[in-house]
Amino acid sequence: MDVDGWKTINRLVGEALSLPPSERTTWLERLDAEYEAFKPRLRAMLDEASGDDPAAFLATLPRFDPPEAAAPDDWAGGATPGAAVGPYRLVRQLASGGQGAVWLAERADGLLERPVALKLPLGLAYRPALAERLARERRILARLEHPNIARLYDAGVTATGTPYLALEYVEGAHIDQHVRARNLDVRATLRLFLQVTRAVAYAHSLLVVHRDLKPSNILVSPDGQARLLDFGIAGLLDTDGPVDSTITQEDGRALTLAYASPEQVSHQTLGTATDVFSLGVVLFELLTGRRPHQPARNTRGALEDAILDGTLLRASEAAADAPRRAALRGDLDAVLLKALRKAPGERYASATAFADDVARYLDGLPVEAQPDSAAYRTRKFVARHRVAVAAGTVALAAVLAGAGVAAWQARVANAALARAESVTAFLTSMFRDIDPNVRGQGRAFTASDVLGMAQARLDTEAALAPDTRAELLRILGQGFMGAGDPTRAVETLGAAIDATTAVDGADADTTLDLRLRRATARMLASQDPAAVDENLAVTTRLRESGRGETPLFAEAVVARLELLLNSGKAATPDAETAAIEALEAVARIGGLSGRLVSRAHRGAAVVARTRNRHAEALDHAETGYRVLLDDLAGDTAHPQAVLARNEYGRALFQVGRGAEAVVELRGAAETGARTFAGNPMIQQHLLGTLANIELVSGAVKDAVRHLDEAMALDLTGVTLSPTYLASQHIVRGRARAAARQWSEAIGSYDEALAVYRQTSDRSQLATLESERAEALLRAGRVGDARPVLEQLVAGRGTSLAPATRRALWLLAEDARRQGRLDEARRLLTEAIAGEVTSTRSRSDRGQFQVSLALTLTAAGEARQALPLLDQAATALAPVAGGAPTPAYVDVLSARARAYLALGDRAAALPPADEANRFWRAFAPASPDAQDAARLYIQAGGSRP
Repeated sequence: MDVDGWKTINRLVGEALSLPPSERTTWLERLDAEYEAFKPRLRAMLDEASGDDPAAFLATLPRFDPPEAAAPDDWAGGATPGAAVGPYRLVRQLASGGQGAVWLAERADGLLERPVALKLPLGLAYRPALAERLARERRILARLEHPNIARLYDAGVTATGTPYLALEYVEGAHIDQHVRARNLDVRATLRLFLQVTRAVAYAHSLLVVHRDLKPSNILVSPDGQARLLDFGIAGLLDTDGPVDSTITQEDGRALTLAYASPEQVSHQTLGTATDVFSLGVVLFELLTGRRPHQPARNTRGALEDAILDGTLLRASEAAADAPRRAALRGDLDAVLLKALRKAPGERYASATAFADDVARYLDGLPVEAQPDSAAYRTRKFVARHRVAVAAGTVALAAVLAGAGVAAWQARVANAALARAESVTAFLTSMFRDIDPNVRGQGRAFTASDVLGMAQARLDTEAALAPDTRAELLRILGQGFMGAGDPTRAVETLGAAIDATTAVDGADADTTLDLRLRRATARMLASQDPAAVDENLAVTTRLRESGRGETPLFAEAVVARLELLLNSGKAATPDAETAAIEALEAVARIGGLSGRLVSRAHRGAAVVARTRNRHAEALDHAETGYRVLLDDLAGDTAHPQAVLARNEYGRALFQVGRGAEAVVELRGAAETGARTFAGNPMIQQHLLGTLANIELVSGAVKDAVRHLDEAMALDLTGVTLSPTYLASQHIVRGRARAAARQWSEAIGSYDEALAVYRQTSDRSQLATLESERAEALLRAGRVGDARPVLEQLVAGRGTSLAPATRRALWLLAEDARRQGRLDEARRLLTEAIAGEVTSTRSRSDRGQFQVSLALTLTAAGEARQALPLLDQAATALAPVAGGAPTPAYVDVLSARARAYLALGDRAAALPPADEANRFWRAFAPASPDAQDAARLYIQAGGSRP
């Protein structure tokens, strides 16, 4: 939306807010047809304003009122490491400038474990408008929730009147430093820049203009995720509303001149076009290493003159080397010139329009910045469809040749027929010659055996035509993949690529298709990171050669998404981008199979699930599963259908539909046992997924059984990474621990540690050690557990890792059982403090609260224990449709103890009864069952 659109919106909102709330809906519905496009945004804004005073909604945002006598040392200028600012403790200064300072800080009260970037103003006692500006930034950032905008965590004022903002702390480099350090090419730079532009467009949609876009306000994390910082001089797009003149004057100079728009320099009305201009300057600098304005002198006045009246450099003229100049010449020159027009109305109408033109360039489409002409669009079409255009030219020549075309077609058909007959003859003779009683010494052949024999025979067939040999190698390579032997598939597909290249050429669809398949095989065989590079090379070649609208291109982008997921990169920006590209490709390109469409949605579901966007994950998973079943005529035993059903079940669980999830996952595992009878890796994956969900859903015994089945599968000959092996033993150990089978859990943890210590990865070692120590403690091996626990808590700082909290809890449990109640209380209080950031930490805290409640009860403070147990019950409650877990039943037993300590047997009986019935069914001979039975009798229950 352009500035005029925003002005219209603001005028209409003002009109609506002058009406009583009961009349606004009718007013909106009766607006003239010319305002139809504005109605959705108007409706959303009126909903937001419905509970606010209209004057406050349109006026400037709330201000801080700093004490008049505040000394400069009270503010950022006098801050030192270790100083307290509200609930935060300063660690080190990250940046400073004429407007304020930013510090790395941590919570002094331990409620938040994450570091924050704490923003403080400078010289506030003498520049009170800065406090107001900081207040506006707080309000603006609170509205912005976007993955590429640094989030606002907290805001407040200290006892001395110091205002502060606690922002997301982003580890990374300024975007220009990142581009130089990684030596990004033009296309990679543009893809990174699109993240920033989309974030700015999002802010504009919420009526927020940044006004100070520059490389130092854009950080890029090591994994390539851009984050937009510092909305300190951003303002709501309310050009007609009341604005405090002091703020306007302060903001008018609070900018970085080198990236400022002409309207900022000349103090004119600002709008979204202001940010478009600054984005253009940033992109120009990223692509060329220089800025577009070349002042006559190195002074502020000369730079202002250049911005207002100077001639812009073309990016292709500013670039340092010939290849870069050639890449920028033409479309990118035009895009940048349009973004940097001096008149706001001549620039892109919005950041979205700017981003869309950059995306069009990346996709090989005509850009809107170029003058429209038939010749230009024809050139772009030919560039995108070189193969098709070349084929059309050949066909036209053949038609003009008259009878020659018929002869040509006949030769092609005869060659294809001869190749098909040769392939069929080879395969038929191969199967005819197989005699299990002779060649296999009485045993049945596996699919991999048969394929290996075929390959050995193919190596001896010298008389085969090159195209026949190439086709047979392709069939065998795909066969090894289907048989679950990716290592041999890599070798055979490599030979197929060489043979096909010799016949069809390196750039042929057949050759590129084989390279895509080999990339997938390489990933499955050895987690080879070069697999992603090979896929990307093929994808790039298809796009550059004009084949970006073909089914093969769609296959390539979907396969790239799957490669990233298989390499454990589902949470990275690359996977997010790949998911978007895959979904766009299958939606845009016609004639695709339902199987390919399903794979794209299934991959997108994994990415969304990894990023905790569970509703979105379910939408993609369900779409992928349904589309696939339609394509397969309802065949749920097809390999892809089994995998799609498994992902669908996981997505159901994440949105709270646990009972449905278990049904789908059990169906996938049971069907998969037959479908993937020759592929134990996939069987293990299906059983492991099911067991994890059963574990959380309370079906602990089923989870243990399915994990035992998974571990019993014969994986001889399958190359497994140590990390994968360790993870399987860890999950099995957790299931045994949940079932209170402590000795068996210790064995699984020992196996996990034996594998884990062979790797260089130590990220999960502390967690594994703490879980093993718990099993040792519960099994009565206190002497073995204590040294491990004491080592985990030694040297701990103010920010505690989850494993450290669990170690504190277990040491407290040992102290409580030995009657050292004060020590137990102290350790548990320390373990409970801190932020709950995940389902696992919420469960851990629930268990800690149960222990503290038992400690309080033993100390004669049972009444104080009951609120803790209410909180623990919420944290450990069964998932929707699931059964109680032993950890939840511990809450019931602890509640019964507390009521008995208070002498209230009537209140103790229901939880004691429920706990007793659970343990009689779950593990009647266990110590937990005996303890529950005693509590039940003490509460007045009848003896069995």
